[in-house]
Amino acid sequence: MFIKNLYRYSKTAFIAFVLFIVLFIFINYKWGVVATPVYQYGMFSSVFHIKDTQTVYHIYVNDTKLDITQYHFAERDMLLISLENYAKSSKSNSAIFFTMKHLLHKTRAGSLMQQSNYSNTVSDTTFTIWYKKLLQQTIGYPVLKAAAFTQKYIWEGKSLKPVSSPQKLTFLVAD
Repeated sequence: MFIKNLYRYSKTAFIAFVLFIVLFIFINYKWGVVATPVYQYGMFSSVFHIKDTQTVYHIYVNDTKLDITQYHFAERDMLLISLENYAKSSKSNSAIFFTMKHLLHKTRAGSLMQQSNYSNTVSDTTFTIWYKKLLQQTIGYPVLKAAAFTQKYIWEGKSLKPVSSPQKLTFLVAD
């Protein structure tokens, strides 16, 4: 057994390992924070209900809706997840900083944190320029105008049905 061998090899390493495991369990129990890259049941434990709403992204290039199904899965991911992550980043930056600062304050390491390390300094214009280049590289023709919309859908039968009106992503300023 690994722990027995570690104890025989080095008592200091054994104590450090056991303390690490105890600290990991304590942090995850007390604050629900993933302290190390260890799988947690809570990451994948919720039930996915078929009636949950789904957010669908619609991308328009040069006033024509882009058929995202024509592209490889990795290309689709880049196009869609880039939009989703940029939209989420500005909302979550400060929340992440204050959550981690609270946690690290307990270990006396909170004073070492700087809020600038948790802030996205990319502007909407910079993101748009980058995103237009990504679109051009993916679709293979010049992008003069780009727009993106989100819309909520639910599963009804074997297809998605819209439950909201399309909402334009205002951070994409490629008109």
